[in-house]
Amino acid sequence: MGRVYGSFNLGKAVPFVELVVAHGSILTILAISFERYYAICKPLKAGYKCTIRRAMVIIGIVWSVAFVATIPVLFGTELSQARYIDGSLVSVCLTKANTNWQKIYYFGSMTAFFWAPLC
Repeated sequence: MGRVYGSFNLGKAVPFVELVVAHGSILTILAISFERYYAICKPLKAGYKCTIRRAMVIIGIVWSVAFVATIPVLFGTELSQARYIDGSLVSVCLTKANTNWQKIYYFGSMTAFFWAPLC
């Protein structure tokens, strides 16, 4: 029933890594947008606010937030078996939202990482 390495199941790893990368990318684009805003609208402040050190800190924060915000996905994802039309069994990663906390998490995640940056 799928590959298990140690005590970690790949059925949980794939959706987790996909969402960490998606959230990290969205937050990175958001950080770049703020930096460009400062460079264009407040050029005198941008010279001393936009430093290499600050950029490194922001990168660390962005990926830490993306990682931590995606941890609940590990508890709502499972690896199961599905049968194709030809009768062969294949492993399938399922991300379910059966409980209230899962529904709240996915709605909050979608709001925080997609709708709020869009606005």
